[in-house]
Amino acid sequence: MKQINKINIIVMVLLIMLLSGSRLYAIKISEPYQYTIHFEFGSATPELDYILKFETILDTIRSKRPIKIEIEGAASINEMAGLAAKRAEYIERWLKSEKINAGYTVRGLQVSESPSLRSVYERDDRRVTIRVYDQKIIYAMQDAERIKREKEKKKPVAYVAGIVHSFGSVLEGRSVAYEFNIRNAGDADLEIIKVKPG
Repeated sequence: MKQINKINIIVMVLLIMLLSGSRLYAIKISEPYQYTIHFEFGSATPELDYILKFETILDTIRSKRPIKIEIEGAASINEMAGLAAKRAEYIERWLKSEKINAGYTVRGLQVSESPSLRSVYERDDRRVTIRVYDQKIIYAMQDAERIKREKEKKKPVAYVAGIVHSFGSVLEGRSVAYEFNIRNAGDADLEIIKVKPG
């Protein structure tokens, strides 16, 4: 069975949304492509089956034309300090040696759960996660951030309890007055610049 790749699905959804008049930012395509490589216990060397899969992972990363790559190494609490960073650095060196040009962010974390709660050989703790951001993902993330900022913008909101007041019959030459109470129901300063009687 032929697989439909992620980009084709996104393009189809975008077309449907455009034709139906939907807003484009309703689609969530801002997640990076993610790959996980597991390591031998106590070692900065990947497990053998992952070494054999490196070429496949490389081809996939190359096809994304990465702009930014985050590499996050992890080590169990039972492994030596600094091993998580060494694992991440190993993957960074490997990607760079394969001419994967992108902005790199590399870090290591020690999984801090109590050894009594997990196995000493917990495989998920011995990993490196690679997150790949291509231009489309970067643009989508920037759009999502812009939309979030727009939603969070503070705005003044004028609230008037009664917007109409009738004085009834008024004799000519008499002056009448009425006070409208205006309250700011927003979260930014309300400025009344001009008042125009009806």
